[in-house]
Amino acid sequence: MKLKRIYIEITNGCNLSCEFCIQKHEERRNMSTKNFEYILKQIKPFTSYIYLHILGEPLSHPDIEGILKLCQKYDFYVQITTNGTLMKKMLPILKKYKVRQYNISVHSFSQQNESMQKEYLKNIIECADILSQNSYISYRLWCMQDGELDQQAKKILDVFLKHYHTSLDICLKNHHTLAKNRFISFDDVFEWPSLDHCFVSNVGTCRGTRDMIGILSNGDVVPCCLDAYAEAKLGNIFSEGFEEILQNKKTSQIRKGFLENKISHPLCQRCQYRTRFDN
Repeated sequence: MKLKRIYIEITNGCNLSCEFCIQKHEERRNMSTKNFEYILKQIKPFTSYIYLHILGEPLSHPDIEGILKLCQKYDFYVQITTNGTLMKKMLPILKKYKVRQYNISVHSFSQQNESMQKEYLKNIIECADILSQNSYISYRLWCMQDGELDQQAKKILDVFLKHYHTSLDICLKNHHTLAKNRFISFDDVFEWPSLDHCFVSNVGTCRGTRDMIGILSNGDVVPCCLDAYAEAKLGNIFSEGFEEILQNKKTSQIRKGFLENKISHPLCQRCQYRTRFDN
């Protein structure tokens, strides 16, 4: 089977502690380049697109250059989701390697201390404009409540609109082009799924296991990019072959259920984000 994308968590560590994130790891895990290369070899027959994110800030990985070098070696299309705070520091490295797209979570602005805020938007726009020569840039304002931005988010949006000499006269939905290869996208705040949450539904579908899958920094394979604590663990890529995990009973049951509009796993039954795919 072919997957449209595979998420690889190269680190679970982050330099911020945002309220909207569920980061609660007791120990930081940085995936070694040796293990990362092993994973790339395992998944190569199954996808061409990898996303360096589940939890954690990928640009904080101690050998991000080694990671990107391996992505290039094995000819993957790479997407990086980042809070953007380390882009200026890592710019010399990022300019050397082809990254298909950077997703920059600018809604992390309010979670930073005041000294970081002053230069944050200026720095990421400067870096993004440089990197956009070879990569797509998606600025993310995923902090809407019922389709509306709060006043601080509107001020952030205004900074981008002024910089790119543009305006938005239509409702804030999906993404809008700011300049060549640079976009801004909007979405509501979402709740990370958990087995502790209330039951949502056992009817519906999702992209998890059908066209995406995730691999955590300890090698645990999970159905999607929201299962950050492996509550629906499918296997571990360091102890089982990736193809074997894709074909095992648990993975097959989840995938079959989604194809039949049935939700079989308790975590998926408690996932509110999944309902976006029902329509």
